[in-house]
Amino acid sequence: MKKIAFLAVCIFFMPFLSAKGINFQIVQITPEQTEIFEISKIFEEAVTDFFYEAGHIVTNSPSCIKNGGDNQEEFKKVLLETITGGMEMLVRVEISFKEGEGLNPKGLNLNSIDNIRWNVYASSTGKLVSSSQISPGNDKNIKMTEAEIYNFASFVASKISSGLRN
Repeated sequence: MKKIAFLAVCIFFMPFLSAKGINFQIVQITPEQTEIFEISKIFEEAVTDFFYEAGHIVTNSPSCIKNGGDNQEEFKKVLLETITGGMEMLVRVEISFKEGEGLNPKGLNLNSIDNIRWNVYASSTGKLVSSSQISPGNDKNIKMTEAEIYNFASFVASKISSGLRN
């Protein structure tokens, strides 16, 4: 009976043994903008939800806007937050918006995104573990619903997840 109880406890706690502590930050790259776009907020929610539902311990640092420069001070600040929060990984998702007059902070148009790049860092060393990018393509010229943006962001999160398995 004790062996069965021990086995049941081990099976119950097994998923928690493989959970990673992950801190996310959305970096919005927009020319001459000072407001976090609605698409960036949806991405933050979808990526956080994806990893939480996968059983990971998830936190997020506030989204930031990068208008130029290397943004090293912001990176160091977020890496320190990751370390002091006891997280193993820092994932920075950079959403680069196309330059132009048609940028609408409230708009839900994937066509306004040039590309989405993510970098995964080990918090213990600050070194890059994996990196990749994806472009939503030019076939998404129509206004999308929040659910469609959320689904695309979840797809991006699944791509990020494949880089965490290393």
